Amino acid sequence: MSSSAGTGRPGSPRAQPAEPPSRAALARRIISAAVDEAHPAQVIHASRGLGKSTLLRRLGATLWQQGDRSILLEFDTLCTCPADFPALLAGEIRRQLGLGDGWPGQASHDLARQLEALAASPRPDPALAIDLALRLPAALAADFHRDLYILVDDLAEIGRFFRHAGLRGSLEAAAARLGEGRGARLIATVSPSARPARLLSAMHAAADGRLAVHPLDALPEEETMAIFERAGAPEPGAWFPATAGRPLYIEILAGQARSRTPAAALIDALRAPAGPLHQECRYDYHLLIERSRGDAAVRGILDLLAFQEGATVSEIARHLRVALPTALDYLSWLLEVGLIVRAGAGYLYADPLLKLWVRLNGPRPCDPAGEIEEFLRRPLELPALPARRRGRRPRKADAHRWEAPDEPAVAATPPPSPRANRRDDLIEID
Repeated sequence: MSSSAGTGRPGSPRAQPAEPPSRAALARRIISAAVDEAHPAQVIHASRGLGKSTLLRRLGATLWQQGDRSILLEFDTLCTCPADFPALLAGEIRRQLGLGDGWPGQASHDLARQLEALAASPRPDPALAIDLALRLPAALAADFHRDLYILVDDLAEIGRFFRHAGLRGSLEAAAARLGEGRGARLIATVSPSARPARLLSAMHAAADGRLAVHPLDALPEEETMAIFERAGAPEPGAWFPATAGRPLYIEILAGQARSRTPAAALIDALRAPAGPLHQECRYDYHLLIERSRGDAAVRGILDLLAFQEGATVSEIARHLRVALPTALDYLSWLLEVGLIVRAGAGYLYADPLLKLWVRLNGPRPCDPAGEIEEFLRRPLELPALPARRRGRRPRKADAHRWEAPDEPAVAATPPPSPRANRRDDLIEID
């Protein structure tokens, strides 16, 4: 469950590559805000492959080096079943802190006894069991008489619990427990694939507006070039278009930079079925389509955007032969999970390399070498979220986004359903 099994130390002290300056600066800000209590809960928000889990482990290692207690929890592993979560969470916390079968003080001992009694009852209340489990870190901090830092990878995976019968309507209570930060400071990661907007909104309210959300972007060109320069690449700047600055792609290709051109490395890495980039892109594509609640329709949109960048909602509706409201629904699903972004009036892939993978593996036959050469020749334009214009009505496609509101009370309102206010949202954009 943790990469540092048996050590109790998140982020083992193995030799690691030099941290890019932008990530090092962000890590310092997060640590400072946690230690100074400026933010009782902090969240690193990024899609897969941008290095949020690596950054979280570095933060854990830094905290241990400073003499602070921290626990690394991977919620994509622990959040398998609501009924199992309390025991799994308690066991992982005990293991990482080296507590054996006991607890260090009265507060954690009492909570553990309540959890055991609840589990033994004929009809245990799942919402109460999850609430008791989430109170354990604060109880341990009280027993230790010092702050405890809880590092959670894929925090929003817990939100999937609250679709189960008996747990609907309990997400806000769990978010309040996560965001309160009493003795146990939370530093977590979330991915768009888990649709974290509602959870973050409730946590923001619980933290009295002091929830900090840190977007994690791709590495800039100069930092990517520095990594390939250290790897011995004869032309380090040529590798930025091949990786889009994504640390996962950089890690895969950096080992080949000394002896190969970007085009040759990409051809091999994207070759089906065993190319490492092919496997990563295939995993992202199928995972995010499954999370987006769609299949044939969203695949059709992704195929269209792979060949027609910046297609508008009207063009997408005509391509699918559906009405505009239906096309907006499909687009909102893809935006929610971070597969696409809106750019002006049109839509783009959030990950340029995934777009290339779709072109190579779609229904239209193509020459892989030619496609890759063309991909590398074109200037790489990383998509950015559109700026909000003052006075503009919220559109259906904005429902996936979370922004800290001006008033904490507003944050308690869940983001609107993609189907809400349909009449107001039907705007022809061409």
